[in-house]
Amino acid sequence: MWPLSLFFSHLYELYLELKDKGFQIIGISQDANLEDAKRFAERFGIKFPLVWDNKNAYTSRLEIPKMPTAFLVDRTGKIVAVHGGFTKLDEQLKEKILKLLGEEADE
Repeated sequence: MWPLSLFFSHLYELYLELKDKGFQIIGISQDANLEDAKRFAERFGIKFPLVWDNKNAYTSRLEIPKMPTAFLVDRTGKIVAVHGGFTKLDEQLKEKILKLLGEEADE
C-alpha cells in the first residue's frame, strides 16, 4: 500500500470510529482540474467530503508544512493541531479529538 493510501485509510478508519460522536472530515484538493480531483479520490478510496480548491482560496490562508496535512479544528473553527506528512496519525491526535468531542480516551 502506498504511504498516501495508508494515510487516508487510517483517517477514514478514525472517521468511522468517531463520526457518531460528531467527528467530521473535509478534504481539500488542490488539483488543477476537477476530473483529476475525482480520480485522486477514487484511487485512494476517499469517502469523506472533498472540496476542490484549484485556485487555492482555502489553502492560501493556511500554513501547510507538507502534503498531505491534516488540521484538527474545534467546533468554533480554531485549529488545535496539525499533522503533516504520510505518517500514521498518532494516538496523541486521537486523544485530542476525543477530548474535543467531550470524551476520555481509552486507557
